[in-house]
Amino acid sequence: MMAGDLRHRVTIQRPRMQDDRDSTGQPSSPWPDVVDVWAAIEPLSSRESFSAQQAQSVATHRIRMRYRTDVDSTCRVRYIDPALKRTRYFYFDGAPISPDEKREELIGTASERAK
Repeated sequence: MMAGDLRHRVTIQRPRMQDDRDSTGQPSSPWPDVVDVWAAIEPLSSRESFSAQQAQSVATHRIRMRYRTDVDSTCRVRYIDPALKRTRYFYFDGAPISPDEKREELIGTASERAK
């Protein structure tokens, strides 16, 4: 993996456990940050569907990053897109894998859901 391929600065987030509290004893954010990493976000497909009389759009992406042990299928990726001037959220469809099992990179497919 070439460092230049990882051009998106993203934040890995994990859902809050019910007992998680911050330093003041208050419940922490529902999606606290785990770590900021460089990643590659590559679009794969897009589809629209109608459910409960509402249009829903789902775009599927491939997300590549350096290997980490703390990223799994419960995590989501937050990317602040400077071109669109908005925050985008990607939810992993399954556990990201190390394709060659050398523990050099993680690749996962993720769905971006329009709000």
